[in-house]
Amino acid sequence: MPSRNSAALNRALLAVVPAFCLSAGVADADVAPKWTSTPALPAVGGACTAAPGAPGGLALVSNSGGTVVLSWTAASDSPTSYVVEAGSATGASNLANVDLGSPATSLTATGVGGGTYFVRIRGKNACGTGAASNEILVVVPTPTNSLNMSRDLVRLGIAAQNLPPNDPSFDARPVFQTAVRYVQSHHIPLLTVDQGSYYFLTPQTTFAYLSLFQVSDLVVDLSGSVIYFKRAFLTGIEVTNSQRVTLTNFQTDFVDAPYTHVQLTSVDANGRRLLYQTLPGWVDPSTFSGTTTPLGNPQLWAVVFRNGLMVPGTSRMQVTDPIASGVLELLPATSPWTQSATLSTLRAGDVVVVTQRVGQAPLKASVADAITFSSISVFGSGSWAVNLEYTSNSVVDHAKVMPRPSSGLIGSNGDGIHLHHALQNNHVRNSYVTRTLDDAFAIDSLSIGRVIQQSGSRQIRVKRDANARFPNGTRVNLVDATTRESEGGIIVSQDPPDAVFPVSNGEVDLTLDRDLPTSSAGMEMVFGTADWRGAGSSIEDNTVEYVPFGRGIWISGNQGVSIQRNSIGPTSNGGIVVYQGMTPTPGPPAHDLVIQGNTVAGSLGPMASGSGSQLAIAAVMVASTDTVNAFAQSAWNTNITIRSNYVADSGRAGVWIGDLDGGAVQDNVIVRWNQHPELPYFGVSAPMQAQLMQDATHALVIRLSVNVNATNNTGGSASALAGAVSLGQTSALLPAQASRGTIIVQPNVRGLIWSAQSDADWLSIAAGQRGTGTDRVEYSVAANTTGVPRRGSITIAGVAFMITQEAASSK
Repeated sequence: MPSRNSAALNRALLAVVPAFCLSAGVADADVAPKWTSTPALPAVGGACTAAPGAPGGLALVSNSGGTVVLSWTAASDSPTSYVVEAGSATGASNLANVDLGSPATSLTATGVGGGTYFVRIRGKNACGTGAASNEILVVVPTPTNSLNMSRDLVRLGIAAQNLPPNDPSFDARPVFQTAVRYVQSHHIPLLTVDQGSYYFLTPQTTFAYLSLFQVSDLVVDLSGSVIYFKRAFLTGIEVTNSQRVTLTNFQTDFVDAPYTHVQLTSVDANGRRLLYQTLPGWVDPSTFSGTTTPLGNPQLWAVVFRNGLMVPGTSRMQVTDPIASGVLELLPATSPWTQSATLSTLRAGDVVVVTQRVGQAPLKASVADAITFSSISVFGSGSWAVNLEYTSNSVVDHAKVMPRPSSGLIGSNGDGIHLHHALQNNHVRNSYVTRTLDDAFAIDSLSIGRVIQQSGSRQIRVKRDANARFPNGTRVNLVDATTRESEGGIIVSQDPPDAVFPVSNGEVDLTLDRDLPTSSAGMEMVFGTADWRGAGSSIEDNTVEYVPFGRGIWISGNQGVSIQRNSIGPTSNGGIVVYQGMTPTPGPPAHDLVIQGNTVAGSLGPMASGSGSQLAIAAVMVASTDTVNAFAQSAWNTNITIRSNYVADSGRAGVWIGDLDGGAVQDNVIVRWNQHPELPYFGVSAPMQAQLMQDATHALVIRLSVNVNATNNTGGSASALAGAVSLGQTSALLPAQASRGTIIVQPNVRGLIWSAQSDADWLSIAAGQRGTGTDRVEYSVAANTTGVPRRGSITIAGVAFMITQEAASSK
């Protein structure tokens, strides 16, 4: 038997005014009604002869989130209105006795407080109030602020079983899906679990294991758990068409990882064959043969490591499918690192990582606002690791993309954290990416369509880029083959009409609000306003540590974006690259960027760049290339500032600026460039190669640019300067008990704003996390109760301060 109402519940119910419900026609003018009936019907004319009979079939239509809907059948003898009665016990009306003022036979109540209600309906006319209907019991759940999937599902009748942690045979995905639906319908803002491992064994949709579609105002806190997706090729968790959603405090991995590790036994360099043996704990790569996914068949790549680092002069190499057990056969290619001279440098005992590259990110947000991914770790991916696409006002904070701890060499098969087609005010902060097979961090605003033909002065037909949306009212510009961006106009109509899910790569006829420049087939259509190209976004206070294939930070086509206070370690390509290319991913020039206070060390080698040399010019670079990968001959990028950065040990030039109109390169410290002249150039013409080889011998190069102010840049090719800052000391040995300490920081770069980051949860920054000039960082260390010594570090502008904490005495 349901419990009786408590006094608190009675008060909550009475607050609905005047009691359980409120008539739409007789509401007190000073109180907003929360109960309404359906629209009133005309009153029946004529004198009554008797009070109405009892209404029939009183039923509870729905009861969710504090909204209660009732219905009944009309009473006899022409009632002109109905009275609702509610009590804390059967037959009682101590909670409500209210005339609804309408003969309608349904009632909707919103904002009903939690409790148990006994409800009846009576008809009323001029002759009086009639007999009561049948009585029903309405139990409104008490609102809660959280739902724990490991404890609350059975109790609340949501599922037949609570979500068990650490059960690899239990498919957690349907339970997650049900729980998300419940918390959204009941306005519960927090969804959580007990800490453990959970396994998503089946996908919710063709392309995603878990789809959070049209979700709002929800925090999913997974309490430090590990989420295992069965395979890597679909999106793991996707947040789409949603607002104000946070995913936090968890790790992702795979049941069937898209990579494996084998040991090289010998090399047939002329035959382009790598012979291998399997390693304990890893599958034979021959099991990857013939893999199919809804997103296409994976490409198979091999990457060779020696002592944990990519073998010098090599890059990733594509492998034939199928794989014969024991042999990796490389596809024919012209790249220098796939030729016999380089292959012969490989040795027995080297470790080969074989990857399957295809698909989507384990974590993705798409067409969404105010999405947060925080305190997460992603251990591997089939492609990108974290992807925010067409998002605004969103944040990635304290995220890690890295190999599976203690066993892996690859953090992701593609980019680490990518803001794709970024809209306004997105931020990536305090995050760490290592060992990606493409860029560690990326932000872009690329082409959204390609012109097929111009049919009138204001009409063009375009082929949509994938699923790109451009609703009526969107301002668009056009980019021609020379990389020039021209003003277009505002879309006023389109055929077929805009849709939430447009036809991928479909054709659409657009009409704009003004005459267009002559638009030839092949021109690219791009967003024409800064807010639709990332304005206000930032990549800041992040760490990149060793990228065997790719760049540290990639920026393409954006406006109003800042890249600041990042520490970027060795990368095969440039450390920070602003690039506009017309193939294979075309987009517009970049405008109004600020790149400041970054440390970029060890870019461009000793591993090969692995891509066309037009992308591998310098540690920090700005460039535009046309459809044949030649540099644009005019300066279309505008207003880019590169200031107060520390650039060291580049394999080629230090800073290379091309195709820029307006900006500044100032107060940078550039030391020890051209460290790897032995690395090959690839994919560029002979004249361009000769130019780039000459450019690599310079700290700073400015070409094909105008109105660029280059001042106060210092350094030297043989400088001994070891970092953007110098520390008073570089290490400390601390006792097991809790303690505090101080680090004195002396900048070596004019105007540097530096930040401090800890890599351990027991080591925190107490004061001075960010500073300018000579200053101090204060840190605190928690007591060591682990029983063994431990090590952590605080990194300040790329310079590490190491802390070793002793174990507690066993006495």
